[in-house]
Amino acid sequence: MPFQPGNQEAKKKGKNKKTLEREQQLLLLQQEIMKEVKPLLRAALDSAKGLTVMYQRRKVKNKSTGKYERTGELVRVMDQNRVEELLRGDCVGDDWYYITTKDPNIASIKELWDRAFGKPRETLDLKHSVSKVFLLD
Repeated sequence: MPFQPGNQEAKKKGKNKKTLEREQQLLLLQQEIMKEVKPLLRAALDSAKGLTVMYQRRKVKNKSTGKYERTGELVRVMDQNRVEELLRGDCVGDDWYYITTKDPNIASIKELWDRAFGKPRETLDLKHSVSKVFLLD
């Protein structure tokens, strides 16, 4: 049974006041983290996969000619559906884009993997030689 503030069982087991306070603080911390678990998980997954940012070069339709003309403005694309549209090339007039990336964070990948599947067992190769042992009486 996890620690609950005012838990009499914990007091009977002989825990001192500092331990009880630390356990109460840990419980509060866990509760706050659980409130944000989805955004935190998304951030960890994004970090593990690396950072991809898309910028779209705006084109404006010329009123007199009806043709699209480039502007120098680059705008970051935040909407996932819009990113997919640009990558497929479905958009007319907004098809100039650039992607910059940041390498994946290996530590984040390892942390997520360990959490999902458990830490892998580490083995030690203990090869040693034994020489004769003489016991003295």
